[in-house]
Amino acid sequence: MSSGFERDGWDSGRSPSVSTEKWVRFAIQKMERGYTLIISDARRNASFFMPGKGYEGCPYRAAKQLVLDGLVKEAGRHPLGCQYALDPEAVARLDEPHPKTPIKGRRRFDPDPSLRTPKDRKAEPEEE
Repeated sequence: MSSGFERDGWDSGRSPSVSTEKWVRFAIQKMERGYTLIISDARRNASFFMPGKGYEGCPYRAAKQLVLDGLVKEAGRHPLGCQYALDPEAVARLDEPHPKTPIKGRRRFDPDPSLRTPKDRKAEPEEE
């Protein structure tokens, strides 16, 4: 007998995925609450840490994206790797609204005169 996942059409070998952008937003929220980010030097490993709470996992790609975007700054060394803290100035720049750019040369839609509309068809007499 097959398992429930196979009967329902689910691929049991794949787990649901979350985009890197969502993980980055989640990491920012977590670090705003006081967590620090630790990225290992020896392995592709990253985790959040808060004294009193302990360690929580973080995807390595999201952690590296935070570093590349300049949202975190180095806060020292940890036995597991390099420790990073959230840069409040960089996060404030993310929250600023972007200025709207006007659309230049915008005008109303001009239909092609060679195309006939349903009103034109009714106006013409029917041929026999």
